[in-house]
Amino acid sequence: MNRTGDIVWTFPTCNAVCSVDSRRGLIYVVVEEDKRVIILDQNGNQLVDNLLPAGCPVSRPSRVSVGKSSMIVREYSTREQYGLKSIVHVFNLSFL
Repeated sequence: MNRTGDIVWTFPTCNAVCSVDSRRGLIYVVVEEDKRVIILDQNGNQLVDNLLPAGCPVSRPSRVSVGKSSMIVREYSTREQYGLKSIVHVFNLSFL
């Protein structure tokens, strides 16, 4: 959205988006029920379909947060009597 409230672009997804974060002009998106983290640029172009490395144990990402040199992904692991348990995974990022 721009400063006047007009929508600049949209990115359709099959499922609901559960988390969005941005860093260095890139937008990181976690789509609910998809086992992936998508990266979009400022124009809405999809740069990376799945940022999670091959063989990564993350199966249910629910939240993403991007820092200066790392990406933090929270994943729901099990449902217990008192609610959902979660695991936090930290990945190193390098911007070329």
